[in-house]
Amino acid sequence: MVMNLSKKDFNSLKKKGVVKASDLKNIKKENKKYEFSYKVKGKKIKDGYIVIVYGKHFPKNVMNTWHKGIKIRHRKAISNAFYVFRHLYKNLPFFEKVTLEYIVCNPKSRDDDANYDPTKPIRDELVEAGFFKDDKRKFIKDTKEKEKISKKYRIAIIIRKA
Repeated sequence: MVMNLSKKDFNSLKKKGVVKASDLKNIKKENKKYEFSYKVKGKKIKDGYIVIVYGKHFPKNVMNTWHKGIKIRHRKAISNAFYVFRHLYKNLPFFEKVTLEYIVCNPKSRDDDANYDPTKPIRDELVEAGFFKDDKRKFIKDTKEKEKISKKYRIAIIIRKA
């Protein structure tokens, strides 16, 4: 159960018997469960650029259970991390056409399609950061995804000129 209630609203519902005090604990637990924190770093390489997004990325089946508010918070957390990245790393390269290679690090192996959904908002932020013009096939010539088992969640994106 996810509710965005003020304490006053919650107490009035409690008096009416609509919710119980134990529901408040569940709400707090649920909200804490969906706190998102991301950090983005970058590094120039010989034939392109590496962008690493640190933070827990969620599989498709988990993201599909989220309501719109949680999806917006998740997207905003990634967007905020890239905002800081763009201001810390000046003179980012621009590529007319690119190939992207994602290295998705998870504690456990996932299906390939489960790793796609967490990479979509990152791809949009790469466009926003100015690495390439758009995320259409016209500009992204090839995309590869590899998985690496690791204790820490992160996604590394290797951007190369196509």
